[in-house]
Amino acid sequence: MAHKELLIRGMQSMGRRGRKRAGCLLAAVWLWVELTGAAAANAQAAPADQAEAYAILAGGSRIRAEREYTVPDQPTVYLTFDDGPSKYTEQVLDILQKEEIKATFFVVGQLVPDRKDVVARIAREGHAIGNHTYNHVYSELYSSFQGFWSQTVKTDNALEEVLGEKPFLLRAPGGTATNFDPFYFYYLEQAGYTIVDWNVDSRDAIRQGVPAEEIVATVKKSPLKHQLTVLMHDGAGHGETVKALPEIIAYYREQGYAFAALDRSVKPEQFSLYRSKWARSYSAESFVDSAALAAGRQEKVRHAEQERLLAEQTRLAQEEAAAALAALARQRAEEVPLSVAFAPDREWVLAPGGYSFDHGRFAVPLRGLVERLGAQVAWDETKRTATVRLGLLTAEIDPVRRTITEARPGRMPVVRFLADVSLTDGEIRIPLRYGAGLLGSRVESYDLDPANRNVQLASKSGGPAAILHPFAGWPRV
Repeated sequence: MAHKELLIRGMQSMGRRGRKRAGCLLAAVWLWVELTGAAAANAQAAPADQAEAYAILAGGSRIRAEREYTVPDQPTVYLTFDDGPSKYTEQVLDILQKEEIKATFFVVGQLVPDRKDVVARIAREGHAIGNHTYNHVYSELYSSFQGFWSQTVKTDNALEEVLGEKPFLLRAPGGTATNFDPFYFYYLEQAGYTIVDWNVDSRDAIRQGVPAEEIVATVKKSPLKHQLTVLMHDGAGHGETVKALPEIIAYYREQGYAFAALDRSVKPEQFSLYRSKWARSYSAESFVDSAALAAGRQEKVRHAEQERLLAEQTRLAQEEAAAALAALARQRAEEVPLSVAFAPDREWVLAPGGYSFDHGRFAVPLRGLVERLGAQVAWDETKRTATVRLGLLTAEIDPVRRTITEARPGRMPVVRFLADVSLTDGEIRIPLRYGAGLLGSRVESYDLDPANRNVQLASKSGGPAAILHPFAGWPRV
């Protein structure tokens, strides 16, 4: 007899009260079948365990998996938004971005294809995304688990197309109370979902157009706990929620709360198990089939997560290796002196460590280069900037902000942001090519041979680079 048929017949032959008592006997029978039949090692659980699980669930009790969660030190609010994406979602995102807050969005699958850019933005800005079924129609979701399952799968696929991965968060439309029974919880948790309800209801969806003032007042009347999961909506018709959001954020901040998106470390808020208001029936055969579907999804998600982690680890390893090679190359490059020739008979020799070489570019001390090209340099201790003057040119160099501002009479100042300037051991270093160009010279040739590393400068007019003796007494820069 096939394993599945044996299990089903065993469960069907038991009365509700007898199922649990027979669990041990059926377990022994199934263990013998497993050992003699050499069943697959990867099965999600021995069917004997499934028999006992079926008896517990049919008796009206939940089976909770043991998991460890982290409690944040600071009181924390998890803002959640259901029923999007819609035209209001981006307004919510704008507010969250301005307030520097992360939140969680439970999206309706059928809305994703038309707003893929919004879903991508939610993820890009560091918010969490959860499954809120495909069409949110209660009668299709709660008449049978198969109806609910098919919708979660479709939403998973829609989100995976945009995000490259399936979500692990799930929220039942209307919440789990009186909608879920023990089987719904069991199947979905076996599939790898974290089911999330709430403990603060903004009641922004009790009727159409609930005014912002009422939404805020409802939130403020809700009891305060160390961790709060707040239900709001960003779907169609919820413009008033957008208006209420800044005041809700301000209120919780005044109470000393931090904000965060939901993740696997957060214990999910879940309602108590209530008697379902939906007429549903389960059989031993449907239990085995649904449990197998759930286990199959969890295995796919686990495999995809392992692949993602492997790819991430590979990327980090490659970056670390490249950085190590670059550092070694810089170290080797700086172990030999550098000769900068200004004219056939004049050169500036920098000892090892007196310059740097990174990404194929030399960086040299600002003062040494400036003085050898006939310019003046001064250090402003108050502003922590260096000012270089040559003819009509004035250049202010800020090594902390990494900016260089070039000014000439009759022209708008030119500001170069994220300039390659650095402050090394109290000495400003500047890229040799840029510094020479700023002061009327150019790199004519160079040789990177470690045995003879040198750079030849020339005037932009074609002759040797200008060499003027600097005035004594200039501050060191």
